[in-house]
Amino acid sequence: MDDARSVSSRPPESIDLGDVVVRRYMVTDAPLLHDAIVDSLDHLRPWMAWIAREPLEVSNRESLLADSWTAWEEGRDFMMGIFGEGALIGSTGLHLRGADGTAEIGYWMRVGHAGRGIATRVVRALMDAALDMEGIDTVAIHHDAANTASRRVAEKAGLSLVAEVCREPEAPGETGQLLSWVRSRGR
Repeated sequence: MDDARSVSSRPPESIDLGDVVVRRYMVTDAPLLHDAIVDSLDHLRPWMAWIAREPLEVSNRESLLADSWTAWEEGRDFMMGIFGEGALIGSTGLHLRGADGTAEIGYWMRVGHAGRGIATRVVRALMDAALDMEGIDTVAIHHDAANTASRRVAEKAGLSLVAEVCREPEAPGETGQLLSWVRSRGR
């Protein structure tokens, strides 16, 4: 999280997509988040650099979720869980990274729930919510070129590919070619 940036408005705390609810994490969600990550370690490992520190203890996850609650209140970062079928099936958020006025959407799906269009629906809903926020006029998604699932999500959600940048790979499945997708207010 970038402590230097904040916005005055917030996304909705809960977004109901029918069969899926995207909502702000509570500290009591730590065991659900723990189970989803542990179930998905091999699925996430190629693309998520943070997975190298997993599995964390549930108490560490409680601390992270408490920190996320504070960041939300301060308008710095907005982490949310994706809930469906009676479980946590993914995680997402709006992150104030990059240029002023830009919110980056991050997401991952629990193993067994990827490839079903859920991430695309979640990204569309978060994109709309972000572009309704005061101080946000652009939404971005960044992913490695080898992550074809994330490319499909960005394309289907209606973002435009604006840059391809070489960088050092951060996770085992990455090539080092970072793709950047954006959508701006009014488009």
